[in-house]
Amino acid sequence: MSQYAKGAYYERQLKHKLEKEGWFVVRAAGSKGIIDLLAVRKGESMGIQVKKGKRLTLTERKALEELRKASGIKIFVVYFCGRQKVEWEEILPEMGGGGEGAPQDSPSG
Repeated sequence: MSQYAKGAYYERQLKHKLEKEGWFVVRAAGSKGIIDLLAVRKGESMGIQVKKGKRLTLTERKALEELRKASGIKIFVVYFCGRQKVEWEEILPEMGGGGEGAPQDSPSG
């Protein structure tokens, strides 16, 4: 399976999970953009970058910080770290050059 196919698989998995939790989710398929998913629910919105087995580069982190600043929406990176382990990291403005936020189970509680 290609890297693109693997990434698309995890994006679709997360999209389906969020939709079951009541989110409206749009997948930016093939865009190679800053975020992979945009999720909206009852006045909440979040942009999501999905990663499988690797961390953000400094360039990617800065782009996500800029998107958060420009849009005002919450930005998350979701790391798939194996079959059962999923980590959520919120991109916060004070993180600066590559600090790590505390992983979360999900932004929906």
